[in-house]
Amino acid sequence: MKSIIVIMLALFCLNSLAARVATVTTSKAVVFADKELTSPLGYIRFGKKVRVSDNPIGVKDIYAVIVSGRVAYIQTKDLSLSDEVVSEVSGHQKINEHNVDELFKDDIDKLSENNFLTLTYGQMALGPQWEELTTAYNDTLASATVMSLALEHRPPNKPMAFAIGLNYLSAEQEKLAVKTVGLDVYLFYSLLFNSTFSIDLVGQLSGSGDIQFTDPNAEDFNRGLYLGGGVGGQIRLFPASQWGFVGGLKMMKFKVFDTEPFNTGSEEMVLNSLDGVHMYLGVSYKL
Repeated sequence: MKSIIVIMLALFCLNSLAARVATVTTSKAVVFADKELTSPLGYIRFGKKVRVSDNPIGVKDIYAVIVSGRVAYIQTKDLSLSDEVVSEVSGHQKINEHNVDELFKDDIDKLSENNFLTLTYGQMALGPQWEELTTAYNDTLASATVMSLALEHRPPNKPMAFAIGLNYLSAEQEKLAVKTVGLDVYLFYSLLFNSTFSIDLVGQLSGSGDIQFTDPNAEDFNRGLYLGGGVGGQIRLFPASQWGFVGGLKMMKFKVFDTEPFNTGSEEMVLNSLDGVHMYLGVSYKL
């Protein structure tokens, strides 16, 4: 008897009175025939709009949805819920595959949803000035290791995304070394996006108030600051899933300020820029 009442109420809410609009935010949101989520009926792809019940069912982690005239259930974690309520009584047409894009193209994106943590590891060349300094010290040239952690916001069905994070850059040579922790701001634009992979253009701004150089002819670190950024591209695997993978390449350029000249023994040399190609691989996790 309880099951019949629930089905009748859900049908009444969805078909007769009001329903909420939701966007699928996982690569495949599974639709179940029962509230215990034991009988999957199929799935809805990332970015699709669906009508769900105005209120959650039971323990508040599932919503009712109509599939071919019958009540089914979908998990809250797979959805981004809109504040908009649609009502057929007030004249709204039924939502279906053919008109969802036109009806809901102005949905508001929420910053609290569709967020990812991305951890990357890569190598970066430090540029011609660093090479000249290495040669002057008769040192062995090495590229820098760059590790970064970023919080990224990716709205569904929109090509733009952004992120903010931290990076740790270090290069250890026999005589010279450099290390710093910097702040990063990223902007992404997807040229191609689907549930399997995406191709993105990447823009990045970076800066640090403390970059430290080891000078073998000085008693202490040669310290300064840097400001710069880069542009490039990246490929993401499974960009809408709980776990994803990323690989990319960027051309980076940093301006270095407030450092002392390096004493090579025969002359003093000033280092005021670091630039080179940054290649990286990483993993992302949806929060």
